[in-house]
Amino acid sequence: MDTHFTHEHAHEHQVDIAALCRQQGVHFTAQRQRIWDYFAEETRGRTIAEAVQDLAVHGIGRATIYRTVDLFERLFLLTSSRDAAGKQRYGAVCAGHTHALICRVCHAFVEFDECDLSVLAKLLSAKTGFAIDGHRLEMFGTCPSCSEE
Repeated sequence: MDTHFTHEHAHEHQVDIAALCRQQGVHFTAQRQRIWDYFAEETRGRTIAEAVQDLAVHGIGRATIYRTVDLFERLFLLTSSRDAAGKQRYGAVCAGHTHALICRVCHAFVEFDECDLSVLAKLLSAKTGFAIDGHRLEMFGTCPSCSEE
């Protein structure tokens, strides 16, 4: 994977996750911080099974990981996709308006914030009556490193 994306991705996740949770009225713990760090430090998606195995040494159990991953998904801090083997992989994304490019080979998550779905949102709103207030966009493909192999 291009090191520019790896560095940029890692840098973007140095956010105050505790403050973001508090803004949402969510109690923030050291375990939640460790789980966030686990997903944010890696540019490739990780599975729950990997998190359970890797975080056990820190005394973090399966149920806590499942609950925290669910919480972070609801807060749009984690995004997920299925890999070729059907495993659900999770990757950290920045709070706010961001989207993910996901490599189907190595599971790299690369964020982007460029999109103009305003016309589509207006069309869908008019057609369905929904008051659309947000969206999430994920694109899948093969990253430059995997394409070279």
